[in-house]
Amino acid sequence: GSTVSAFQIAKLSAGAGAAPGALSAPGVAAQSGVPILLHTRLQADRKGRVRVALRCAVTSGSCKGTVTLRARFVLTRRAGRKHLRRVVYVTLGRVGFKHGSGSFAVTIRLGPHGRALLKSHHGRLTLQVIIAAPPAKSRKVDATLTAAR
Repeated sequence: GSTVSAFQIAKLSAGAGAAPGALSAPGVAAQSGVPILLHTRLQADRKGRVRVALRCAVTSGSCKGTVTLRARFVLTRRAGRKHLRRVVYVTLGRVGFKHGSGSFAVTIRLGPHGRALLKSHHGRLTLQVIIAAPPAKSRKVDATLTAAR
């Protein structure tokens, strides 16, 4: 269908800018200086800590920036016969990082509001993970956050 075609075109155009042999996650173009998110299924422990695994692909120097977790909510309302849809993001936590090349992890602690949102949504939230490493353009990746049992 048209959705599959649009996905394939987007995938081809995103991969066109990547350097040959560059480290990147599947379907993600490599950007210099911006780490790659290794896992899109994240888990919060009972204290609200979320471990985010990243990989820095720079050959010299270090990766420095911030990781932000934002919960994604879709709000719908009716206007006559139409259903209007709006996407709202709520920031759950943010942490800075500085690391050399290779894989590393950062831990983000959810505040009381973030833990309450996770609990009220049956232990599962759709996230947007924003990895910013100036002066490069920030990377936004969709992920899922689940609560520990």
